[in-house]
Amino acid sequence: MNKKVLVIIVALVVIVIAIIIEVFFKAKNESSNDVDYEIIKDGYSSYESKIISNYQEYMEFVDYIDLPKNMNDFYSNKYNKKYFNNKSLAIINIVTGSSMNRLNNIDVSITGNLLVCKVDIDHATGIATADITGKVLLIEIDKSVTKFKIENQ
Repeated sequence: MNKKVLVIIVALVVIVIAIIIEVFFKAKNESSNDVDYEIIKDGYSSYESKIISNYQEYMEFVDYIDLPKNMNDFYSNKYNKKYFNNKSLAIINIVTGSSMNRLNNIDVSITGNLLVCKVDIDHATGIATADITGKVLLIEIDKSVTKFKIENQ
C-alpha cells in the first residue's frame, strides 16, 4: 500500500475515534442548564408535582389549580392536543413553609431524562407563622424527560 494512502487511513481512523469519544462523553454528561420556567401560582398549593404528558391530564390540572380566567384561556390555547404530541409539561410545586421563609433562587436543569429543580430557601429564625407559602412552576420539556426531583441547596 502506498504510504500516502496509509497516512490518510490512519488520520481518518483517528478522527472517527475522536468523534465517537466526544459523542460518548457528551451523551454521558448531557446537561441543559438554565431551563426556562414560569411561576404560575405565587402561594401555597396542595397540587402534587408531576409531569403532564397528555392533554387530558393538562385539563385536569387547569381545573384543579384555579388560575385566573385570563391565564386559563392563554394556556388552553397554547397547550393543546397537538402540543402534547412532542412535548410535556412539568408542574413543580415548591413549598417554602412559613411565610417568614424566603425563596431566594430556583435553578432548573435537565440531565438526560431527569428534570432537576434546585431551590434555595432562607429559613427564618425566630417565631414562625402558621401560614404556608410556595410557588408553582410550569416548565416546558421534551417527551424524553420522564422524571424530576426537587433539591434544597
